[in-house]
Amino acid sequence: SFPELGISAYYDESDKEFAITGVVSGSEAEEKGIKIGDRISQVNNRVVYGVEDLQIKIKQAAGRLMQLQLKEGNDVYTVALRSGAK
Repeated sequence: SFPELGISAYYDESDKEFAITGVVSGSEAEEKGIKIGDRISQVNNRVVYGVEDLQIKIKQAAGRLMQLQLKEGNDVYTVALRSGAK
């Protein structure tokens, strides 16, 4: 779970991506169109290597925008979310 981004996700080792399992109602993530089943493939133009790596990137971006590259089926889209990390 990544409350700083308004999402829940698990890391898929085989694809090296995060699969979105939940989106907080009323969150910026929901407003920007992130949906359950979408997959995060990159953060700030970099591949993310697991949960700890994403947590570090969230802390580094505290209060600033993070660029998330997501996949919805075969479509790729980018969303800028403000990290709520302290």
